[in-house]
Amino acid sequence: MSLVGERRAIAAAVLSFFMLQFIVGGLLGDEQLRWVQLALGAAYLVAFTGVVAGWFWARWYTLGLTFSGLVLAVMIAWKIGVDINFYIIGGGHLALGIGLLGTESATFFEGRKDWRERWHMDQNAVNRLGKAVMRAGASLPYLIVAGLMPRQGGMVFGVLALSLGLVGLSGVVRMRN
Repeated sequence: MSLVGERRAIAAAVLSFFMLQFIVGGLLGDEQLRWVQLALGAAYLVAFTGVVAGWFWARWYTLGLTFSGLVLAVMIAWKIGVDINFYIIGGGHLALGIGLLGTESATFFEGRKDWRERWHMDQNAVNRLGKAVMRAGASLPYLIVAGLMPRQGGMVFGVLALSLGLVGLSGVVRMRN
């Protein structure tokens, strides 16, 4: 299955849809959820920019967001039943994942030698970095919701947890060998 450019375009369209939904919802929606939605919109904006620009880590990060979105769709179906939200979230993330899966897509993103030579990484280090970035991408939406969701005690502990998660992610990326 080839068509890497077309599948990247589909992935970029799905990412832009979710990014715009979260950002517009954050700007115009409920004030209590404003920061949660804006932060989720920023997470999808990073994925969109990375996929369009062809950055080597973008496929891993976006697949992590894909897995997170699919789990969210299953949780919606389990909690409130199958409705339109299940189809929008689940179908969108499924299309996103299909757009970025495959060896051709992997070759386009992380298979290039330019960044491997620049960072002095062998195949084992690339695999480890890919798994770490994918797990971080899957965990980031949950960290955002847990950290920024309004609660009675204030946002201090939530913002602290989110900050520690982001510091951990940057540490994993820097510890590439």
